Amino acid sequence: MTTPLVLLTAARELPPDDNWLRPAEQAMLRCLRWPERRRDFRLGRFAAKRALSLFAGCDGALARRRFEVRPAPGGAPRAFRDEAPLAVALSLSHSDGWASAAVLRGTGPLGCDLERIEARSPAFLDAYLTSNEREFVAKGPESERPLRATLVWSAKEAVMKALGEGLRLAPASVEVVPATDPVSGAGWRRFSVSAPGAAAGLQGFWRAVRTLVLTVAGRSDEPRLAGNLTNNDGRSI
Repeated sequence: MTTPLVLLTAARELPPDDNWLRPAEQAMLRCLRWPERRRDFRLGRFAAKRALSLFAGCDGALARRRFEVRPAPGGAPRAFRDEAPLAVALSLSHSDGWASAAVLRGTGPLGCDLERIEARSPAFLDAYLTSNEREFVAKGPESERPLRATLVWSAKEAVMKALGEGLRLAPASVEVVPATDPVSGAGWRRFSVSAPGAAAGLQGFWRAVRTLVLTVAGRSDEPRLAGNLTNNDGRSI
């Protein structure tokens, strides 16, 4: 297995102009009408380019402009450098003014997700979580349930991305079991995965950072977190 690089980027880090976007990316941006969609598009692309350039060992404004993210037919992001496809897996997510990008050498499964910690309604839990996952949420003290519910949902999203399906796969067909072990030296905890299809060998990692939950799923080693926000906030379950 190899180690994925995961990078977090905040909206305040975005450049004021769009010169770092490739022409096709600028064209996609012009097609987005709503300010929030435009911000999230720019934020996701910036996180991806930073992660790709760090992964390639050539970070910097000029280096980042060589990279491009194009959607595959199924919608998943694909990485290019100087118009040539890169032999890496790439996954993106954004939430609450932050974006995450995960990069892994090769074409193995990889999914990352970023979610704001918030309470989820009983209807949401009944619709998208399995009975075991709902029990996991309910077992925690009331103050901890928003974290538990957000963690389960984020982990499921990461798994569905790693399987190349996204929300085309019924969320309740994926079951995750977050570990309650202490954090690793790098600040990660694990979660196990049960899902249909090509899910054999999938595993996941999660951490809480400020008001967010970050999850990564794949068949890789523990991720390496880069960027300005590298601390775990100490929350445990």
